[in-house]
Amino acid sequence: MTAEEKLAKNLAELSRLADLPLTVTEYADPGEAAEKTGRLLSAWKDRYSRTNFVKQLLEGSPEEADIVHMAGIHHIPYEENRIIYVIDVDGNIQEAEAVLDSMFADGRHDFTEQIRPGRLVLVRGVPAGIAEEERRELAAVIADTLSTEALVRTRVGYGQAVSLLSHFRKSYEEAVTALEIGRIFYSERQVISYTELGVGRLLYQLPKEQCRLFLKESLGNVDPNDFDEETTLTIRTFFEKNLNIAETARKMFLHRNTLVYRIEKLNAQTGLDLRVFDDAMVLRLAMMVAGYLRDKEEKP
Repeated sequence: MTAEEKLAKNLAELSRLADLPLTVTEYADPGEAAEKTGRLLSAWKDRYSRTNFVKQLLEGSPEEADIVHMAGIHHIPYEENRIIYVIDVDGNIQEAEAVLDSMFADGRHDFTEQIRPGRLVLVRGVPAGIAEEERRELAAVIADTLSTEALVRTRVGYGQAVSLLSHFRKSYEEAVTALEIGRIFYSERQVISYTELGVGRLLYQLPKEQCRLFLKESLGNVDPNDFDEETTLTIRTFFEKNLNIAETARKMFLHRNTLVYRIEKLNAQTGLDLRVFDDAMVLRLAMMVAGYLRDKEEKP
């Protein structure tokens, strides 16, 4: 390709991206002009790439007209029902992104972008009125597939479906909130939805002093973070089995009397009897609050 042809090609591409007719009227050296327009084209593509466009939609505040224009450049429908899945990856994120691309991304309706180190976003087109069960099932498929094919550990958060590109930020913030609150209060869950954060979202908004006061009034000097692994597992399984002694003992492969002994030992330690609903609720909240405080104190 000659310098003149390269220059013409660069100008044509710049004109397409800018949606303006661009020309170079005077230049002494076609090679130098081609090189400069090439650098300009590279900078433009980087600034207005799909990745940057998606980042602006998720984390910025672009003008409506800019959204429409950039959506046209990247051939992304402005109005379409979508769910934004935010995936935190512990492992090879490039491999994880490649797996997601092979599963979903078509570049127009569904696409994947790495928003920051360790975090991927999957934008998935879905039918209007999609049920929560279907959204959760897709999130579980994402987590399971990345675990088996990309060999990475993941946590997947998602918010409510949106129908316009201008609403991406709200859905993204919901998904990130789900991941953050889920990490603190529901660490056993690999998939978490904004709509099922429940009491965790309420506790997350409480001042730390109020949380410390609640722990003091509920447990005195006992810190749930100091429970040993056996005690913590017993409590969580008991909650999981809806305070049912027989089901909990069966799940933990314990004799019923052994489980009762553990519950009575905890009662002596905390003054709370897990077999009493109100006491169980207080201990459940206390463990969540203690975990929240520990997280806040460990993070700068």
